[in-house]
Amino acid sequence: MKFDPRTKVFFLLGCAIITALAAEISYLSVLIIVIAIIGTLSGEIKFSLILSLIYFSLMYVWTHYIVLIDNSLSILFSAWMTLVYKVYPSTMMAIIMIKTTKVSEFISAMRKLRLPDSFIITFAMMLRYIPTLKENWGYIKDSMKLREIRSSFIGFFKSPSLFIECLYTPLLISASNAIDELTIAAVTRGIENPGKKTSLIQIKFRIVDYIVLLAEGILIFYAIVR
Repeated sequence: MKFDPRTKVFFLLGCAIITALAAEISYLSVLIIVIAIIGTLSGEIKFSLILSLIYFSLMYVWTHYIVLIDNSLSILFSAWMTLVYKVYPSTMMAIIMIKTTKVSEFISAMRKLRLPDSFIITFAMMLRYIPTLKENWGYIKDSMKLREIRSSFIGFFKSPSLFIECLYTPLLISASNAIDELTIAAVTRGIENPGKKTSLIQIKFRIVDYIVLLAEGILIFYAIVR
């Protein structure tokens, strides 16, 4: 099932508002379930299930075991978990949005919202840059395996200087080259053309989009008046 990219953007903004207003774990758990449903309907079934299980597992350990421990470890973990359960829903929704939406769909949706080209170009470049950086990361890790260098914390502690030289230095160089190549490709395709833009992709709201936005509105309303 395809959602309008604007629906995902609005729901992501709604997640930020809800997590800022709501403090109850049970309420944010409902939000996680809604996000998981959106991810499942978008085709990311396994990913949504895994992230949901991680969230509820952390919450279960926190509420049933950690808070009962009266020491500094409990305080430290509780402070960390407070940040996690506030940031987790927005992060989960953002990842699902990026994984299920093409850059061209984002651009069409942003132009439907009449956002400035400076924002659209920056946002599109960021989305296109993430998978390129991930691909380069995989290449670098494969190269490190050929040299029998571990790309993990163990490898870092064994030889920090060699780890940085073989991992982070090539990553920074490839990242710089990748952004230059993406910029050239975007300019070549006329992304800076001041004329009226057209698109073969048809972006429009459907019934499922209105249902999602209605659910978001109910969650925000309840977070405000609770």
